[in-house]
Amino acid sequence: MTVTELIDGKIIEELQARLRALLAEYLRESDPAQWPQLATIPEQQARFWRKKHCHELLKQINALQTMLRNSPRVPSDGDTSETAKLIRDAKATAAAMRERVGLVPRGVQ
Repeated sequence: MTVTELIDGKIIEELQARLRALLAEYLRESDPAQWPQLATIPEQQARFWRKKHCHELLKQINALQTMLRNSPRVPSDGDTSETAKLIRDAKATAAAMRERVGLVPRGVQ
């Protein structure tokens, strides 16, 4: 099974939901008005870790955005959108062309 076969519309939707959740968490955590004050050493430490947590959230958000941007878009079986129809038609056309010229996909004997 290839990566293209694994990433379908449902997984893309789940990743997008995860991205929205991380963004909401980042917005809550990154508000400087909510950070601890700098009056005591424990408050300074808490503020430091809060900022570090925000930075780590941004790294996760960036990784998820990259994954979504670079992932192949494979429509799920029940997807009836115009894009899904175009992808299915293109795959069928490509398969017919390969068959017509006698090409066999890699890994198929």
